[in-house]
Amino acid sequence: MVTKVLYLAVLLFAFYLWQLFTLLSGQRQLYQLPPEPQAPHQGWPKVSVIISARDEEAEIEQALQSVLEMDYPNFEIIVVNDRSRDRTGIILNQIKERYPLLQIVTIEQLPDQWLGKNYALHTGAAIASGELLLFTDADIHFSTSALKKAVGVLEKHNLDHLTLAPRVYSPSSLVNLLVALFAKSLSLHAKPWLARNPNSSHFIGFGAFNLVRRSVYEQIGGHSKIPLRPDDDMMFGKLIKQSGYRQDCWSAFDDLRLAWYPSFKAFMQGLEKNILAGVDYQAGKLFLGLLFITTLGLLPWGILLVGDSIAKCIALATIGASMWGFGLFFRAASCPFYQVLFEPVILLLYVFTLARSAFLTLVRGGIYWRDTFYPLSLLRKNKV
Repeated sequence: MVTKVLYLAVLLFAFYLWQLFTLLSGQRQLYQLPPEPQAPHQGWPKVSVIISARDEEAEIEQALQSVLEMDYPNFEIIVVNDRSRDRTGIILNQIKERYPLLQIVTIEQLPDQWLGKNYALHTGAAIASGELLLFTDADIHFSTSALKKAVGVLEKHNLDHLTLAPRVYSPSSLVNLLVALFAKSLSLHAKPWLARNPNSSHFIGFGAFNLVRRSVYEQIGGHSKIPLRPDDDMMFGKLIKQSGYRQDCWSAFDDLRLAWYPSFKAFMQGLEKNILAGVDYQAGKLFLGLLFITTLGLLPWGILLVGDSIAKCIALATIGASMWGFGLFFRAASCPFYQVLFEPVILLLYVFTLARSAFLTLVRGGIYWRDTFYPLSLLRKNKV
C-alpha cells in the first residue's frame, strides 16, 4: 500500500512539474506590449474600432470614454447597440452629443440563426472604412496609447491578426481567483504563445481585443462564418489560423482592463452560455475532463493523509508546484499572492461552475444569452 502511494506521489509530482514548466515557458514566450508605441514605416493605417453593446449601462460610459481618448491619429468608432433594454442607448446618445463623429448603429430585431453579439460585430464591420478592424467589448478600458502600441506591434511583426489579453478585475475576490484559475486552464489547453507558430495547430482570440486586417477578415468570411458561436472570439482566431494567416497573442495588463462579473453568481450565469461550445457540445468529453481535473487536484491532499513521510513530502512539493502555477496568473486577475493557498477550494468551485453550465445547457436543450434562447440543435450546426 505504501509503495503504491509513493509511486502515485512521484507520478503526480512529475505531472505538476511538467505543467509548471509549461506555464513558465509559455509566459516567457508571451510578449508584453512595449512601454512606448513604435510608429510603422508606412504611417498609421486607419482603424475601425467596432464595439458590440447590449445592456451595458454600468460600464459603457467610462469604457467608451477611454476609447474616445486614445491618441491614435486615424481611427473611427462604431458602437452597435444590440437591442439594449436598459439606459445603454440613452448613454450612447449623450456621448455622441459631445463626440459627433461617434457612429451608433441600433439593432431592433435579431435575424434568425444569429447570436446577438456576433450579428452586432458583423453589422459594424459592414459599415467600417478602416484598413484594420478592432473588435472589442463595451466594458473594456483602454490606456491612451493602447491602440498605437498594438498597431505598431502588428505592423512591425507583419501580423494579420493580433489579440491582446487584458487585466481582469472584479470587486469580488472570489471571482478574481476563479479568473486566475480559468486563465491557468486556458493557457494549458490553448497555449496562446504557440499561435504565432505557423506549424502549430494552436490558435487564440480574446473578445477584449481582436485586431485584424480588413482584407483578411473579408477573405475568411468574417462573423458570417461563426453566426452561432458563443465562443466567437476563439473561433475567430481559429478561422484566421486555419486560413494560413499570421496571428499572435500579447499581454496588455497595463493597457487594457476588463471590469468583469461583480459576483460569484454573475460569474456562474455568465459562463452558462459557452462552456459546452468550447468542446463542440460534447458533454461526455467535458464531464470526463472535469473528473480528471478534480481527481488530479485532490489526490496530493489525499496522499498527505495516507502516505508515509517521503510520500507526504513529495505531495507537499506537488501542491507547491500547483499553487506556483496558479499564482502565475494573479497579476492578470488582480489577486494578492497569498491567496494561492485557496487553490483547492477555488478548484472545486471552478469545476462546479463548469459542470453546472453544461448540465443546464443539456436540461434546457440550449442556452440563454442576453435573454434570447438558442436551441442546441441549432448551435451544433455551426462547426468550425
